[in-house]
Amino acid sequence: MRSYLITFALILICHALSGILPDELEFFEKKIRPILAETCYDCHNSVNKTEAGLALDWREGLLAGSDQGSVVEPGNPDNSALIWAIRHQDGFDMPDNGPKLEDHVIANFEEWVLMGAPDPRDRKPTQLDLDNAIDWETLLENRSQWWSFQPLKKTRPPKSENPDWNETAIDQFVYAYMKEQGLEPQVLADPETLVRRLHLVLTGLPPKAEVVKAFVANPSEMAYEAMVSDLLASKAYGERWGRYWMDWYRFAETHGSEGDPVIPFVGIYRDYIIRALNEDVPYDDLLVEHIAGDLIKRPRINEELEINESAIGPAHYRMVPYGFGVVDAYQEQINYTDNQIDVISKAMMGVTVSCARCHNHKFDPISQKDFYRFYGIMISNRPGTRNVDIKEKQELNKRAMARLKAKIQRGMADYWMEHVDVAVERLASFSFAPTEEEQEIFDDLKKERRKRKKELPTDPQALNDFNLKREVNTIGDYHPLAPVKLWLEKPADEISRAWKEQLKAHAADLKGFEEAKKDATYYADLRDQKTLESWFMEGNGVSAKVSPSGSFAVAGKGFYAISEIFPRGVYSNLFSNKHNGTLQSPYHEAKGDWSFMRAAGFNGAIRMSARSYPLEQGLHPYEYADTGFLQWFPLAKYKFWNEEQVYYQISTAGDKPTKFKEEPSWFGVTEVIGGKVEMKELGLPLYTVLKDDVSVTDRESLLNAYQKALKQSIASWRRNRISDVQAEFLSVFVRFNFLPNQFEILPEKLGKLFAYYRDLENDIPIPTRAPAFIEGDVIDQPLLVRGEHHNPDELVPRQFLEVFANKHYTGENSGRLELAQDIIGKNNTLKSRVLVNRLWHYVFGRGIVLTTDNFGRLGQKPTHPDLLDYLALDFEKRGWSIKTALKQLVSSRTFRSVSLAPDEVIEKDPENLYLSYYTPRRLDAEAIMDSINSMARVEFKRGVYAYVKRNKLDPFLTTFNLPIPITTVSRRDSTNVPAQALSMMNGEFVQEAAKEWGEKIQARLGDAPAKAKIEALFWDAYARVPSAEESDQLVEYYGSIENSNTAMQNIAFALMNTKEFIYVH
Repeated sequence: MRSYLITFALILICHALSGILPDELEFFEKKIRPILAETCYDCHNSVNKTEAGLALDWREGLLAGSDQGSVVEPGNPDNSALIWAIRHQDGFDMPDNGPKLEDHVIANFEEWVLMGAPDPRDRKPTQLDLDNAIDWETLLENRSQWWSFQPLKKTRPPKSENPDWNETAIDQFVYAYMKEQGLEPQVLADPETLVRRLHLVLTGLPPKAEVVKAFVANPSEMAYEAMVSDLLASKAYGERWGRYWMDWYRFAETHGSEGDPVIPFVGIYRDYIIRALNEDVPYDDLLVEHIAGDLIKRPRINEELEINESAIGPAHYRMVPYGFGVVDAYQEQINYTDNQIDVISKAMMGVTVSCARCHNHKFDPISQKDFYRFYGIMISNRPGTRNVDIKEKQELNKRAMARLKAKIQRGMADYWMEHVDVAVERLASFSFAPTEEEQEIFDDLKKERRKRKKELPTDPQALNDFNLKREVNTIGDYHPLAPVKLWLEKPADEISRAWKEQLKAHAADLKGFEEAKKDATYYADLRDQKTLESWFMEGNGVSAKVSPSGSFAVAGKGFYAISEIFPRGVYSNLFSNKHNGTLQSPYHEAKGDWSFMRAAGFNGAIRMSARSYPLEQGLHPYEYADTGFLQWFPLAKYKFWNEEQVYYQISTAGDKPTKFKEEPSWFGVTEVIGGKVEMKELGLPLYTVLKDDVSVTDRESLLNAYQKALKQSIASWRRNRISDVQAEFLSVFVRFNFLPNQFEILPEKLGKLFAYYRDLENDIPIPTRAPAFIEGDVIDQPLLVRGEHHNPDELVPRQFLEVFANKHYTGENSGRLELAQDIIGKNNTLKSRVLVNRLWHYVFGRGIVLTTDNFGRLGQKPTHPDLLDYLALDFEKRGWSIKTALKQLVSSRTFRSVSLAPDEVIEKDPENLYLSYYTPRRLDAEAIMDSINSMARVEFKRGVYAYVKRNKLDPFLTTFNLPIPITTVSRRDSTNVPAQALSMMNGEFVQEAAKEWGEKIQARLGDAPAKAKIEALFWDAYARVPSAEESDQLVEYYGSIENSNTAMQNIAFALMNTKEFIYVH
């Protein structure tokens, strides 16, 4: 504003002697120039685009007119083509492809022309002049005057002289508008129609015949209110309105594109929202949960299911469509983040923030910076999976198991110390040469996982032997047991020489590794607490503290007692391999040829993610840790993603963001490196374990070295003073049963400890998982000029829309929690207006604002603005209760009107904007499906539970306008196409349902007259008795068919294939 005043002062000085009066100049600068610049210059300028030969960016161009002649006649607005165009008069509609200018703006232009069209723009502009023709502050101020960005107005409902329309505020407002239009309200609907209407609107299901009959017998206000309450309290209510909600957040169970990969555990979101609506969770709470439910300090707990309901809310972020074969990760990130922003802004506020991705919004007070403010919030999170069990369930038995493990550790150390000699003897006698069958499996394991055909041995001891041979082969000469395989049977001089050569070679390789770390693009040592604190973790199997050396895992079941003993690092299975976990590094820019993660595990999923792209394919592969011995796993395609932002991730199998396996799994990780050097397995040579210098000169001294190293390692483990190398060394002897580790042969006292541990571990549940948005690096995104990621500009701090709250988010987290609070905050004028308008739309068939997902300038204005604001304010006042709001709507006299109107009413109000009668309309797809099913069956799967596969949506539901789940849709299309009739008449689903329905009526009524059976069908389908004519015709038809079952099925089928059946009246 300050810059505008300075500019205006300068203009005033320059034009003091030009003949333009100061008040005329001020009028032009405040009310004319900004509109011309905002809506006209793009197409009508003298620099780069002069459509129809008209340039409106300077005075001479304006006065010169267009190819068709003059556009402004100073002093005569009614004879000026410019005025005709903005009035949308005589076939002129300007601005092109934009909304009509508001009436007060048109009036300003008329006044300007009337005063002689004073115009100070005496110089032809340059491109720079056009670019700076109007500053954003001025646009923001002008655009924020649009009704939806203005504060809600509290209006007292107008009193009605008609007592029937004076009972509720809704009716008072509606009646007043109706009278203004010269309309009269129509009479009440009959009880049968009202019962059916109410059931279909609130539950999407037709009423039971006995319910209709009961209300017809007693159509009192008390009975009606009781029926409303019963329906709102039913499970069917949440299923009905949950499907609407799912439309808003484009619910899907797959990502689309090639392969259409599954979104793991996404069905839990559907159940969550149905529960939430049935429990009438306040709408503002649901908004907070959807934005940042995982970050709430006091989440909403479901005691029955023992889950954190709030943490499920952010699952909608994961429902984005992804591209396939992505080679440009940045562009893909822009695409799916755009989708997240689009859905949040439309679903929660009814505005199109994603339209500002490449430039300031064309019509609304939303800048390009606003888009990138939201963008930074979104990309400061990553796709993943979350354990939503309550804390007590996640921590179940951990303390007892920890105490038990301390006893197990001491007991097993003492037990093993007695068996060191036997362990070394077993090692010395082990044959490391693979059998022919084992070699075939080794070769098969070198193939991609999906191409493997060989099965691993099933016998525990055979599998153990196989894994040992495989591990030694993989690690090579530096495996702690490799000397036995390679040297034991050699002459003494060769053993001595090999020992010395290994010491020298390993020292050189260690030095090379240290140099590689110094030169690495990225190196993280997760044995260091400070490093671990910079990583991001999720799951009850991952601790925020580095696990000390000597930590170990007890087998929850199976042949062996202890699974692994670990060096320092991060491990997900220290209590149970049912616990889940995900660990992610900060972002870094990939540089170099190689990248590796030193890890161990069972089905531990390892990957390097380019800009959070989660799918597993081609350039985005996974590796799998399937070994108890830590080794370097190569992260393929690191070189391809050079100069791109990447992060490392390892997770349990059930927590992969794609192609998950919900089965016991674990991982361990100690180091990650990326750079120019290909990592070599440094293993754990025997010499590194020994505390003292030991000379190995022959077979006996070699075995003595093993014996000494093993005793030292066991003793250190017992005292909790074991080193990393000792822990790994001891683990080899334990995992491969050289030290006695079979559960069944343990001494009685130890056996009881392990049995008790297994009982505790058996009680640990498989996690309840949900799609998650995991907090990551806090990122302020650069503005991308014209939306091109190769053209970044200044960083844009994260925050809410400037029109509502121009304050940066400066916290340590993504900003989602702050965004949630801003969205439900007082400054946001959209949230409640949008919600109550959608409720109105679903109840009455048309929103007070027709464009339910667009409250911006391209959207429609409200037909009843003061009613909309009244409802929005009342909604908040009454605790943001959706059920309360719906009860108000369906309890109104407006809702209870008949659905027929005289011709003169339809002529005055063809779209029934002013609600003098109830607008009949076709049911949505799921309600049609559910109505059909409810005729035939007592128990059936409702349409809301239909599998939503993006590339193969349910054909019946799609035929009846199920929206493609790409963006927010709160107003579905309602087409009338031949495919719908064909689906009803020829579809197996309808034919089978009609058959079952007819059989059900036949079985129930048996030998009753045909008239009674036909009446039963009508009560079920239409909530009424047939007319005399309908009854006579159908009774006659029934009698003409030899097989009565066939007759009933045909009549049932015919009743389903009527508009009355698929319409709500």
